Amino acid sequence: MATKKNARAHRRKPAPLVEVSWFDSKGIGGWVDVEKAQKEQPAPCTTVGDLITRDRRRIVIVQTMSAMPEDDVQGSASIVIPAGCVHRVRSLR
Repeated sequence: MATKKNARAHRRKPAPLVEVSWFDSKGIGGWVDVEKAQKEQPAPCTTVGDLITRDRRRIVIVQTMSAMPEDDVQGSASIVIPAGCVHRVRSLR
């Protein structure tokens, strides 16, 4: 039997499905010519998932969300992306 708390979770609006384009840091291990290092660029990344938090410091996305009657709302495969790394957030739903 579902508790009142869990029943509310089932009626909760689904999290927005988004595609986030962002840049990750990248490094070169070992000795490298300085001119080559100057040409390096951040690694472009794309992440798709349910947006559960967005504020001025970060975006938090989970790949899967579940709210079974016997559990609280849970997310799987979460990623925290620093807001300063985000290029674009596009709504998919």
